[in-house]
Amino acid sequence: MSKKNSQTFTVSEDDYFKADRNCLEFTLHGRPVPYKRVAICPRTNRRYSPNGPARASAIACLKELLQLHSKEMPNFKENELELEAVFFLRGKNPTSAPDLDNLAKFLMDTLQIAGVYQNDSQITRATIEKRANNSVQGCTIVKLRKKIVEIDV
Repeated sequence: MSKKNSQTFTVSEDDYFKADRNCLEFTLHGRPVPYKRVAICPRTNRRYSPNGPARASAIACLKELLQLHSKEMPNFKENELELEAVFFLRGKNPTSAPDLDNLAKFLMDTLQIAGVYQNDSQITRATIEKRANNSVQGCTIVKLRKKIVEIDV
């Protein structure tokens, strides 16, 4: 596998982390990954997901964080959710590739496959941004919360 396609995320015990029945907040260290469509392998003519290894790495890091902090994987069932995500791109101009929508799609699909929620359609409000960063590898900060319903009295 070429180095360009291999993606591994890492976690740090010192990073801010929060998980309870109302929210999940964490940091993934590693180059933010954009969503890529399913492709056909020219050698075997089989379909494959170019994001598979990166997604597996992100899910493993989330599980490692939960274990480090003695928490269970939250399951937001069918609740409406709000997502905040900041993608720090290593030494890049934030207006350059990858596209913001593809970064968000990869993250939302990964959280769905990890079992955090049933479907990314549950996210009814999202604040997504990408920023330039001169760190060695970049990172992604994620905050996912149940939507707070305001009652008019």
